[in-house]
Amino acid sequence: MSPFFLSILEYPIVFNSLHSFFVFFFFLLLNLGGFMLVIAAGDCVLMRPSDTDKLPYVARIEKIEADHRNNVKVRVRWYYRPEESIGGRRQFHGAKELFLSDHYDVQSAHTIEGKCTVHSFKNYTKLENVGAEDYFCRFEYKASTGGFTPDRVAV
Repeated sequence: MSPFFLSILEYPIVFNSLHSFFVFFFFLLLNLGGFMLVIAAGDCVLMRPSDTDKLPYVARIEKIEADHRNNVKVRVRWYYRPEESIGGRRQFHGAKELFLSDHYDVQSAHTIEGKCTVHSFKNYTKLENVGAEDYFCRFEYKASTGGFTPDRVAV
């Protein structure tokens, strides 16, 4: 099948196959250990680290795309744990706290281990049962400088 084009809001998008069209516009359907998982842009996911002794990385899916060989890639925006930040973990950081960073990356969809939920701090405190896949975020983190937005919160 030859590439075909679609224009949305005057931005042309090239698709090399019908498969890449469906991946781009709808979702990614992953088979994880015998169950199917639907992943869409905006979802938060756990991603397998290369070092199996480490906790999974947490990222937000920004975009799902397939290359000319239909290898599915995800563009992600990384969350950092406090101990991964320049200042390190502080006493006021929660055990399930993450920082949404300005660090973007493209990864193979095969590194996705599962979905998780990153709540606002306010919504996290209202949860009746906090599950293993529940986290919260109250800061954005600039990875190159170690800066935070906002630069202070009530603790």
